[in-house]
Amino acid sequence: MSKIRYCCIGAGGIAKKKHMAGYSKQKDVEIVAVCDSVEAAARSLADAFGVEKVYTDYNKMLEECKPDLVSVCTPNCTHAEIAIAALKAGANVHLEKPIALNAAQAEEILKVEKESGKQVMLGLNKRFISSSKLVHRLVEEDFFGEIYKARCGWERSSGIPGTGRWFTNKAMSGGGCLIDLGVHYLDLTLEFMGWPEILSVNGESRRNFGNGSTRIRKGYRSDPTGVYDVEDTAMGSLRLKNGGIVDFTFSWASNIKKEVRYVELLGSKGGMTMEDDKIQLYTQLGGTMFTLIPDEATMQPDDDECGHFVDCILNGKKVSAPASEGAKMMYIIDGLYRSAEEMRAILLSERMILRGGRTSPPLKFCRDAERKRIWMRARAVLFDLDGTLLDTLTDLTGSVNYALERFDLPTRRQEEIRRFLGNGIRNLIRQSVPDGEADPRFEEIFETFRDRYNAHCLDCTQPYEGILPMLRALRAEGTVMAMVSNKVDAAVQALYRAHFSGILAFALGQQAPLRIKPAPDMPEQAMTRLGVMPEETVLVGDSEVDLRTARNCALPCILVTWGFRDREELAQLGADALCDTPAELTKTLLERF
Repeated sequence: MSKIRYCCIGAGGIAKKKHMAGYSKQKDVEIVAVCDSVEAAARSLADAFGVEKVYTDYNKMLEECKPDLVSVCTPNCTHAEIAIAALKAGANVHLEKPIALNAAQAEEILKVEKESGKQVMLGLNKRFISSSKLVHRLVEEDFFGEIYKARCGWERSSGIPGTGRWFTNKAMSGGGCLIDLGVHYLDLTLEFMGWPEILSVNGESRRNFGNGSTRIRKGYRSDPTGVYDVEDTAMGSLRLKNGGIVDFTFSWASNIKKEVRYVELLGSKGGMTMEDDKIQLYTQLGGTMFTLIPDEATMQPDDDECGHFVDCILNGKKVSAPASEGAKMMYIIDGLYRSAEEMRAILLSERMILRGGRTSPPLKFCRDAERKRIWMRARAVLFDLDGTLLDTLTDLTGSVNYALERFDLPTRRQEEIRRFLGNGIRNLIRQSVPDGEADPRFEEIFETFRDRYNAHCLDCTQPYEGILPMLRALRAEGTVMAMVSNKVDAAVQALYRAHFSGILAFALGQQAPLRIKPAPDMPEQAMTRLGVMPEETVLVGDSEVDLRTARNCALPCILVTWGFRDREELAQLGADALCDTPAELTKTLLERF
């Protein structure tokens, strides 16, 4: 290859100080053009580096200049669009952080990167500094042992990057200090730790200052008429599969002594703080604790970020800040924003779980052969509906007999209906119709029942005596609760709104693509939404179907005897506990589980 043809897209401060300054020093690079939506800004940057061509349309620039390498130094909302266009045009991409607004956009970039055969390198400059290189060396030499806790942050006293401009407009930035500062130090911390598997994230965000604030970072302008709808403080934690934890705090503005940037690692052999890029190490030698400070004169110099990318392009090497790790970070950021909005921990599943440094399919909960009974205080309880929380028998019997009478079929006694319940309403009608699904009118009968029940499911249905006090007592102890039912979802939601809204977190009913119980789909979906793991969860029901469901999800199961099955029958099933009253269930959940 002759010289690498380079173009810079975006003409702001990061483009000038880092990208243009960096690539102008590379002997194997020819700077061909600068592009910015504001022509005067593009011209000013081009003139500063003796570049002739200026564009305001990056697509035109890509077509005419045919660059081998571009930098993308534009607002976050344009990252995915421009990076994808550049890859499709045959260019490698040096993309400023964050990789995109969210994980979905990041995945699109990864897809096109793979198809193009080019590389995307993220502008994570902290990976290239001397201190980071030293920490990597110490990890390789096992100085820390197993790292079980980490803490990181970037806390500014007056550092809002201008109010009312794109940084503070969520539609353009994707968020505030978390997506701006957090991607640097969460990335650095997790990279030091070898990208451990993350089970859940728990985040909190606040907007403490807002438009009109005087806590502006030097060199940034504000627009008092603009939008400020992002957080300026974010804090929280990442829970790791190995039992470790990563705590973090990020802020654009805080009432603190001074701005501070830090990573702290605690390992079984040694520890470290890296504050403002300065390292101190802690370990025990000869039975005595030591604080070790490196001799900076002997440390390796910072790596040249731009030079590294040029070397990778020319020599077919892999970049050290790949797009794949930027996508992993966006799954974490997305989860943290959702956690802050919903005020609960978020389980990183639904293609958000991180395994071995790669995104992987949804989290699969262990099955019966792998089941671990961990008797601990349950954080979450999943309740069946019919026969467990609500006495629905009268309304169900009435709707079944209404449908049977409409088609001149014999009606059923309430005790028969009670025995038919537990496997969903289709099974209920299948058993209620004498010829089951062999009756050519079966679908019409089923639809008649469903329509009637949806309209009359609240006529006589009430919670069993003692249920509401039980739920309130559990809620007061911090237990999170949800309802999973094989009943059609429209009826489940109507019953939830009528009886349990504000007490239970949500309700799940029969709906595609979730399979009905005893399949594990609904409980697993509920645990994901609640942000809990199986070992923290108990399933409560009243039938053999509920017990089989619990076993399929590796959950402890409590069966109640006031529902649709007799105590003698339930006692033969092998549940983890039987309860005869809601008061007994409350005590069992709070004291045993």
